[in-house]
Amino acid sequence: MINQLQKIAKNSFERSDDVPDCYNRVRYIPDSCKVLFDLWKIDKDFSTVRQTMTEVRNNYEKAQRKLETADANLKKFLFLLFKIKNVLIVLLTFQTRSDRLTLASFDERLRELEDIRCECEQFRTLSRDIYATETYKIASEEHSITIKLFLSIFIRRKSIL
Repeated sequence: MINQLQKIAKNSFERSDDVPDCYNRVRYIPDSCKVLFDLWKIDKDFSTVRQTMTEVRNNYEKAQRKLETADANLKKFLFLLFKIKNVLIVLLTFQTRSDRLTLASFDERLRELEDIRCECEQFRTLSRDIYATETYKIASEEHSITIKLFLSIFIRRKSIL
């Protein structure tokens, strides 16, 4: 039965001069359908490839951002390690000094440093006050000169009129 159907199908798709041309075209329909299906499949494959490439690009960009963040964090970490190393060096040199300060001399030195800080603060305030005074004095003199100049010009014009 199947063999008979295959023979009928085979015979119906073979070109023959006995049948009209439109019937001969029918034999191309299965091939056309296969070509259309293949084209659709290829288009779908291209779409999948495009989507995959987009995902790969997005993943690459995310990985790049993570790498940059990790690099920045590493630089911060190394900088902090460098600072800690310097502090440790200072502490070790202080610990190994033969003339280490006693607690009493430390308190005395602290009071001296506080006195120096107070003097510096007073000097800074005094310098700021002197600067402000000089600035106001110069501005006042310039204002006086400007007023005198305008008055002299005004008096001359009034006398001319």
